[in-house]
Amino acid sequence: DGIKEVHSGLEIEVYGDIARGLRLDAMLSAGNWTYKDDVELQFFDDDQNFVGDSTLLLKDAKVGDAAQFTTRLGLTWEIVRGLRLYASWYLADNLYADYNVTRDKNFFDPTLTPEQRVLKLPSYSLVDAGLYYDFAVGGTNWTFRLNVNNLLDKQYWSESETNRTDEADFNKNIAYPGFGTTWNTGLAIKF
Repeated sequence: DGIKEVHSGLEIEVYGDIARGLRLDAMLSAGNWTYKDDVELQFFDDDQNFVGDSTLLLKDAKVGDAAQFTTRLGLTWEIVRGLRLYASWYLADNLYADYNVTRDKNFFDPTLTPEQRVLKLPSYSLVDAGLYYDFAVGGTNWTFRLNVNNLLDKQYWSESETNRTDEADFNKNIAYPGFGTTWNTGLAIKF
């Protein structure tokens, strides 16, 4: 009871044509998400008898499970009318583990700083690319698309369920790798 988070930051989106047939899409999101205060806990047994209390040391620790800095830069080129090629670059940084503060021993250890209490995952960047083709058949408009995600097959950690920052326990973290190169295709009809 009483856990409070403070989320502050800035988000910017810029998009538009920068030359004939060439469109720029850019995004930047920079945040600072932390816990506001330490929290007092009370412990009860299965019969709801009070067995003790403790302080959960949350103040200034980073909130986990989403990158607190992201940016994307994309270009779309219309090669000929109806045929578009796009590529984008994406960066994720300041990504912290998704953890359970009431079960994580780091939040009960007064010798740790707020930065040492939370596992920070390595930053990563991805390149995506794709192709769109608009055409008409029998008076009906269609769009065919082909997307390739993580074109360079970058290996990265997308999230971690655990928060073991101690080197001796680090390999016991339950972290998930991001997807390698994937692709998808689609056909849309507009009516």
